[in-house]
This record gives sequence, structure tokens and C-alpha cells, in this order.
Amino acid sequence: MKTLLTALVAGTALTLAGAAAANAATVFALSITDGVHTSTVTDNGSGDGDPTLGSISAGAITVGNFTATVLGASNFSTNTLADIDLIGAVKNNGTGSGTVTVTLTLTNVGTPGNGPLGLGLEASGSIGGTNSNTTTRLVTAGDGSNTPFAAGFQFTDSGTLGAGGAFSANNTSSPFGALGPYDITEIVTISFNGAGHESFDAEMSIPEPATALVFGAALVGLGLGMRRRKRG
Repeated sequence: MKTLLTALVAGTALTLAGAAAANAATVFALSITDGVHTSTVTDNGSGDGDPTLGSISAGAITVGNFTATVLGASNFSTNTLADIDLIGAVKNNGTGSGTVTVTLTLTNVGTPGNGPLGLGLEASGSIGGTNSNTTTRLVTAGDGSNTPFAAGFQFTDSGTLGAGGAFSANNTSSPFGALGPYDITEIVTISFNGAGHESFDAEMSIPEPATALVFGAALVGLGLGMRRRKRG
């Protein structure tokens, strides 16, 4: 049955290998960088102003000439859903151009109570907000290494959004399979053409589709049938 499952997953558009074991503890963290200076905040770690497990509030963080305000970052995971959401704002305190990347990550997806595992999964990435003198891009990704911020497999890419005013995008990945624990990561890249600011809400979600549930039940039934034939 393991061989059959592996072969079927290999036929999908993307496979997250299950070689990595689940981490001892789930890591939920965010990173803000201008390419030179980097600040990282981990759930319930230094810099997190929200004591609630699964939520991060980091206030104002300065990296170089930029100030990022994390109004809220959260994750909501069950056996059939993995979801991470980031609400923030970034301001250029100078007049020169530059880029700020805000990244949110969650590990141990695909473990009991923490997101779906199996075949026919799809990831969605959505972002909306307002900006002034900036452009924005949202990329969602994951990795079978189950390592914080690892992004070896790209799920969705919003492309470059807006140069001023309101912007939004909603993208869905091709179907993929996950054989073991994996991380999910959303990457918001904000490029400043000079003095400017931006506020945004970015979300990544991986629900378990009904087809995956049905197919999973079929595989279980196949395994039971094989065992019965062997006994017979």
C-alpha cells in the first residue's frame, strides 16, 4: 500500500516528500528583512506581544530605513485545514528605494490536528491592501524538510501588484501531494520607489478537498481487502 501511495503522489503536479520527521514542537514565526538587516519573531518568543499560542503581535520593528508594524499574525489548523494569516504595515523612513520582505512560516503541517496530509491538496494565496509608491508580491510555498522558512516548492505567485492605491490578488496552486510533515510559508515582498508606505493582509490556506477524503478512504479499503486476501 505504501508503494501504491507513493506512485500515485508522484503523478501529481507537486510532491512534498515525507522524509523529515515532525519537529519536537511546532514553529510559528515571522521574519522581516531589508536584505541587510533581519528581525525574527517566534510565537511566544522575544518580541511577541501576544501571549496567545498561535498568534503573534510584534508592534513596530525597524530594519534599516524601514519600519514594519505587525498588527497580527495567526495560524488556524485542524486535521483538515492549515491556514496562516498576516496583517501588517511597512513604511519607508527615508527617500531612497529599497525592498522589504515579510515572511510568515508554520512547521509540522500534516501532523495530527495540524493540517491535511495526502493527495489532491491545493494551496491558495490571497492578499489585499493599499500602498503608496510601492509594488507588492505574494508568494506561497512549502517544503518537505519541515524547516522554518524553507520554501523549496512554490505554490502560488501573485505577480507584481499595483504602484499606488488599492491592490488585491487571489491565486490557487495546482494539485499536490504530501507524504509527511511539511512547512508552509508565505512571503510578502514590498518594493519602495522612494518614500512611501503600505498596509496589507496576506493569507495562505490549504484545505483538504472532499476528493482527497474519498480517495483516502478508498486506499484504506484497498489495504483491508489486500490483508483479507492474504489471510484467505
